[in-house]
Amino acid sequence: MAVNRQQFAQAVLQAGGWPTTQSNLNFLLAWMNREGGSAAFNPLNTTQAAADATNYNKVGVKNYTSLQEGVAETVATLQGSLFANVRSALSAGT
Repeated sequence: MAVNRQQFAQAVLQAGGWPTTQSNLNFLLAWMNREGGSAAFNPLNTTQAAADATNYNKVGVKNYTSLQEGVAETVATLQGSLFANVRSALSAGT
């Protein structure tokens, strides 16, 4: 199933419980553009492990096998301690 970045961003916001505002979508889309790359179902280039994920590069960015897996692992990454400010901004919708 092909998915575009807009759909991925919407799915991440929904799965994370963050509001789907234009500001949140713009933020995630800009972040995806800055990350670049083409890891499968992983436009934010997370290195979050998953049982059936494979390495996209030598840094450990993962290729995920489905949209659901990519979204779940992206949300898991954003739930980490390094992303408290990101979560706060997403929660505010700004």
